[in-house]
Amino acid sequence: MNRVMSFCATVVLAALPAALLAQTAEPTPPPGPPPPGRLMWGLGFLGGMPTGTFGDIVGAGAGFSGHLVLTAPGKSFGVRLETSFLEYGSESFEVPFAGTHGRVSLDLNTSNEIDRFAMGPQVMARHGSFRPYAYVTVGAAYFATVSTVISQGGGSYDDDYDYGVLATTTNFSDTTLSLAAGGGVQYALNPRVFLDLGLRYVANGNVGWLAEGDLVDDGQGGARPRPHYGKTSLVEFTVGVSFGR
Repeated sequence: MNRVMSFCATVVLAALPAALLAQTAEPTPPPGPPPPGRLMWGLGFLGGMPTGTFGDIVGAGAGFSGHLVLTAPGKSFGVRLETSFLEYGSESFEVPFAGTHGRVSLDLNTSNEIDRFAMGPQVMARHGSFRPYAYVTVGAAYFATVSTVISQGGGSYDDDYDYGVLATTTNFSDTTLSLAAGGGVQYALNPRVFLDLGLRYVANGNVGWLAEGDLVDDGQGGARPRPHYGKTSLVEFTVGVSFGR
């Protein structure tokens, strides 16, 4: 854990002076009105590696993330809003459809998810092909285990099947404070489109969560959650595209 935190802190500390140096290295603009503020937004693939006790129980997860960054006119400092969805475990079963005497089966999927929303300050180079950035954010992380029953219907035996959701239930959920420190670099593909590579350490507070196998039969036809409690920190990386000026 300490090595992971030290590594992520090194990334942030390295990106911060690089962003400032890249900004100050630009020639002084001629007198006139200041450049406009910049609004950027982006989407990307998210990968997550749980750490500590959380990582001892669950494996790597995947999902997607999005962000919005607004900087003041002529400044490299701004405000970052970010949101993400990460699935860190799932189970799938076939279950008989009630009343069909086992002749019709349904797919029962259970997924363990983290939804996160946070905001905080960011510093970033505003010029050049490579634009390093660093940020810290604070927000909330929502942990949920959700089960969905999916039907197969339409067409004959030889045709493709159409899938439809019949029912969804949240089996367990909890929310906690979430802190993050991260950094990365954007590479300009054109003046308004950037390849965005990022890395962050997410420190979630004490929270209840489920792993695969933590929904157990209660003996009465239902499922009883058997949650874990504790801190759930992750190292996350993002690969995506940002848009703006």
